[in-house]
Amino acid sequence: MIQGKTRTLGINSDAAYRFERGVDPDGARDGIEYATRLAMEICGTPESKIGPVVEALGELPARPAVKVRPGRVIRLIGMEVAVNDMIGALTRLQCKVVVEDTKLVVTPPSYRFDLNIEEDFIEEIARVHGYENVPAKPPVSSLPMMSIPEGQRSRHALRHALGRISDIRKWSTTVSRRKIGRPILRRILRRSGWPIQLPAT
Repeated sequence: MIQGKTRTLGINSDAAYRFERGVDPDGARDGIEYATRLAMEICGTPESKIGPVVEALGELPARPAVKVRPGRVIRLIGMEVAVNDMIGALTRLQCKVVVEDTKLVVTPPSYRFDLNIEEDFIEEIARVHGYENVPAKPPVSSLPMMSIPEGQRSRHALRHALGRISDIRKWSTTVSRRKIGRPILRRILRRSGWPIQLPAT
């Protein structure tokens, strides 16, 4: 009922600020235990009693496992990283890692909503490994030159030739109408025709 109404109604609240970015479903019990411990340490007395935790479990969305290819990790980072180092970096982030053949099957923790695709885990591996350890190598690519016969003209050259013809015809028309008669105008336009202006192919 309440979810998604902050944007619809334009109401900002502390709850929206905390929960609109995602809520860890596995962190509710830890939060209750931590808040209760603080309350007992600050306000508790020997007579204070803490009741049992009542937990209503619903159907929570499962975090799907993602396959991470070590070869792709090395290719995207641009340096050699041992598979054990990859597993160690992901384990430090509380991810569950299972080795299957040549791939790593990684399940992110419930509070990491930003880990969804293979590239997300590769970025985390690079971050934990240290960006300062990634060599700064400029990208290298090959650009083959297409062989064009000497007698062939490109579309670019053809467009420029047609543009020059258009400019000559406009200029000759303007000058002719001002200074010369109609018979001479036709002769000038005939001389500036396409067969003379187009480059030979």
